[in-house]
Amino acid sequence: IDYRFAFGKLSLIVRPNLVRAEEILDWVNVELSGTPLDKSENSPIIVIEACYDPRVAPDLISVSSRLGLTPNELIQIHSNRIYKVLAMGFVAGFGYLGEIDPRLHLPRKNVPMTRIPAGSLAVAENQTAIYPVETPGGWHLIGRVPKSIVSVTEYSIHTVFSVGRAVRFEPISYKNFCKWVSDD
Repeated sequence: IDYRFAFGKLSLIVRPNLVRAEEILDWVNVELSGTPLDKSENSPIIVIEACYDPRVAPDLISVSSRLGLTPNELIQIHSNRIYKVLAMGFVAGFGYLGEIDPRLHLPRKNVPMTRIPAGSLAVAENQTAIYPVETPGGWHLIGRVPKSIVSVTEYSIHTVFSVGRAVRFEPISYKNFCKWVSDD
């Protein structure tokens, strides 16, 4: 029996031909009796280096202004929080992280962008996320990460994130961002 959490839901993953219904019920009763279900609770925090420079964060200045914050205040508010991976989806490796500080809440853009660069760090509503690959999207781009958070091969998809994991952003300079990007 395996399980996953997402947005207040619990999904059980079982092979019906290998587990009887009574075993599933027994397992749920034991796990729900006080033992934490979230296996990731004891996992180390995932630290992601992020560059919050307008050269790689096209919406940073406009978002700051719209929220009545300086760019430095926005960066501090965003990076001084530990987020939880609430769900995975949209594209492989896209983790919905929440919740962001209420001072950063913004609706999605009215007109989505057609090409958001891979590694773009974004906010929308009460969540933040990193676009793992170039894709269209309607979130506000406030930063960019220099390292890929997903690798896709012919046989597998590996992502840094999984539901329930804790994530923290570590601000880096534009110079370090460029160095790390050129090292890849």
